[in-house]
Amino acid sequence: MPTRKTYFIDFEAPSLSHDSWPIEIAWGNDINAIESYLISPETIRHWTDWSNPSQKIHGIPHEELIEYGDVPGLVCEKIYAALDNQLVYSDTPAFNMDWLRKLFDGASLPMPDFIIKDIDALS
Repeated sequence: MPTRKTYFIDFEAPSLSHDSWPIEIAWGNDINAIESYLISPETIRHWTDWSNPSQKIHGIPHEELIEYGDVPGLVCEKIYAALDNQLVYSDTPAFNMDWLRKLFDGASLPMPDFIIKDIDALS
């Protein structure tokens, strides 16, 4: 059985409301380069929530997502390829698991085989 690698993951979202959705995902570790993908809302009708005050924090304009973002299914494929069955950590695991679920639900795909654990578990 191959050794599982440890990764760190983070999402950005247009707000923290219940109707929010993921707009960017990034992951990496100390060996591989960080991978980062903008996520386009164009193909998901109910991904309409947007907060201009939050945009000032994350710095990603809605127009940039439309122009340069990948469709959710493609981002999910990249997650499967890189993170499926790996050890994945975050500083906010509950939020990031919610964003991960929304991304895979939006793409109508099953969740990958990992859960996001709290980075504090490493110490």
